[in-house]
Amino acid sequence: SHTGVWEWNLRTNDVYWSEEALGIIGRTPEPRIEGFTSLLHPDDRERARSAVDRAMRSRSDLRDEFRIADADGRVRWMSTVGMAQYDADDRPVRMVGTVQDVTARREAAEALRVSEERFREMAETIDEVVWMIDPDRSRVLYVSPAYERVWGRSRADLYADPSDWRKAVHPEDRAAFAEAREHQGDGTYDEQFRIVRPDGEVRWIHDRSYPVRDADGNVIRVVGVAEDVTRQRALEAQFRQAQKMEAIGRLAGGVAHDFNNILTVIQGHLALVRAAGPENRAESLEQIAQAAERAAGLTRQLLAFS
Repeated sequence: SHTGVWEWNLRTNDVYWSEEALGIIGRTPEPRIEGFTSLLHPDDRERARSAVDRAMRSRSDLRDEFRIADADGRVRWMSTVGMAQYDADDRPVRMVGTVQDVTARREAAEALRVSEERFREMAETIDEVVWMIDPDRSRVLYVSPAYERVWGRSRADLYADPSDWRKAVHPEDRAAFAEAREHQGDGTYDEQFRIVRPDGEVRWIHDRSYPVRDADGNVIRVVGVAEDVTRQRALEAQFRQAQKMEAIGRLAGGVAHDFNNILTVIQGHLALVRAAGPENRAESLEQIAQAAERAAGLTRQLLAFS
C-alpha cells in the first residue's frame, strides 16, 4: 500500500520514521529528526500544529494533508493519519500514525480543477447554451447560464424537471423534436426547432449533441450545444426574399425587352400599312397578327410564372 509509519515522542520531541515513511518524505535514515512539523513546508507548519493540538484536545484522530520538501527541494504532498497515546495521568506522551504520498492525486485534482475552471469560464461566457445529460435523458447534469438568457427560464427548474426543456418547444415542432431526441446519444442529433419563451417570444434554436464514451465504448453522458439562430434565420429569410426580388427584376427586364421587340415589329408594319396601298397591306397585317400572337404567348407565360 506504500504506507509509511511514524511515531512522535512528545516528551523528547523525537520522531521515528519507518523505512517506507523515509522514502515517502524523501529522506535518508537520520539518527534523530526533531519534531513532526520540522519537515513540513513552512506555509503548512502552523496549520499542522493547530491540527495536532485539536486532535489531542478532542482525543480524535489527526487526519490531514501537508506539503513537505524532500532533500532535493522538491515539494510533495503527504496524507497523514495519527492518534495520540496517553499515560496514566491522561497526559499525551506520543503520537503514532501513517503517511502516504498523495502528490500525484493532488496534482491530478489540481489539473482537473483548472480544467473545470476553464470549462466554466468558457461555458458561462459564450452565448451558446452548453448542456450535459445522462444517457437516458432522465437527469440534467449541467446547463450553462446562457439557458436563462435564451430560454427565459430558470436553470433550477430545469434541474428539478428535465422535461421543462421539451415543454418550451413550440407545439408545432414537438413531434419532430421528440423523434430527433432519440438520436442524441448516437452522435447524429443536429436539429433546428422553435421555442416559446414565457413572455411569448418565439425563437429558433440550432441544437447539436455529442456522446461521451468510457474506455469500453459505452455512452456515459451526452453533451450538447444549443445556439439561438433566430436572427440568422431572419437574415436568411431576408436574403431569400432579396433573391426572389432580384429574379423578378431580371424577369421584368427580359419581358420588357421581348415586348419592346414585338412592339417594334407592330409599329414598323403599321407604318408600312399606312404608306402602302390596299393591295400591299396583307403581308404587313400578317406580320402584325403574328407579333400580337407572340405578345399574347408572352403574357400567358408571365401569368403562369406569377
